[in-house]
Amino acid sequence: MMEIHKRILDYIKLYMSEHNYPPTTREIGDGVGYTSSSTVWGYLRDMREMYLIAR
Repeated sequence: MMEIHKRILDYIKLYMSEHNYPPTTREIGDGVGYTSSSTVWGYLRDMREMYLIAR
């Protein structure tokens, strides 16, 4: 797992613990410092393929 995957996963966990629902792609990008939703989407795709997250 790359560092960015860990940062995204940590952000998703924190967000879900505070809101009880998952963040949007744009919110994840804002949370980890990316402005491109496409870039975030690519990382999320990779994370699904590695079974780190489920859709």
